[in-house]
Amino acid sequence: MQTLFRAVKKSAFNRDDVHSFLTTRRLPGNVPYLIDNIWEFLRPEEMPGRRHSAYASPSAEIALASASARRNNPEDYVVCEIEANGTQMKMAHIQKNDAKEHEDIDRLRDVVFKAIGGFADLALSEKMEYAPLFLPGVSKEEMRAAFDASPKLQALEPIIRANSTFWQDASGTAQPHTGELFFEMLDGGQYRLNEVK
Repeated sequence: MQTLFRAVKKSAFNRDDVHSFLTTRRLPGNVPYLIDNIWEFLRPEEMPGRRHSAYASPSAEIALASASARRNNPEDYVVCEIEANGTQMKMAHIQKNDAKEHEDIDRLRDVVFKAIGGFADLALSEKMEYAPLFLPGVSKEEMRAAFDASPKLQALEPIIRANSTFWQDASGTAQPHTGELFFEMLDGGQYRLNEVK
């Protein structure tokens, strides 16, 4: 397994904590629900789900820079190496520093609204058919069921697939760049954070 690093606030760090798979769906704070749902719907099986993942970096320096990038003081953080004890994980490393910078966000929003056409003027019953796209935290399975039940969503699917590159741009291994890296533990796996001295 590749060595990964996380920087966490000193006030929240406990070297005895054991971390595992996030059982609840974390809602995105920096990506619209429409995009988050599409990315989850299109996610290849070998890639981690962003909603259940932890974030990491390929180096201690990048981890600290990423954690303190939002005007936080680097002195407030402790940099740790992730110790997974041989536990398997799924990993994705994108080239953008933050998923909110990915081209999919503007492109998918534009093509979806263009394909729907005059969304604001639709009757409520027609808007409701598209609602699964915009609801928070819709699962891959729920999205598949909604698409299968709606001819209007079925017509959107090839457009969405043709215009999304998020997963094609992601690597399943850590790369030597500062892009966002996230991972998901498999089979109930756990990890610890060991402070880098």
